[in-house]
Amino acid sequence: MHGPYSKGAGVCGTNAPETHNNQHLHFANDDVNGKALATMTAQAARCGCALQELASGGYLLCRWGMARELPCLRAVGNMLRRIAGQQQ
Repeated sequence: MHGPYSKGAGVCGTNAPETHNNQHLHFANDDVNGKALATMTAQAARCGCALQELASGGYLLCRWGMARELPCLRAVGNMLRRIAGQQQ
């Protein structure tokens, strides 16, 4: 058994396996999607909504105890524009 500050198995140390990420090309597309999701999440927060990404690939937009599942970020943007228009 290892103490709380010892470097045992599974803890980064000199015996930890070295890993390399050679899949940087796959992450370029993930960065674009991640930024779009972050932008929509911020816009949703300004409208008083919460936005969650679903495992199915869709999005869940919640406000005042109600939720709506939307298929893509474009649909989320359209819904947020409708909500923002109602607030004016």
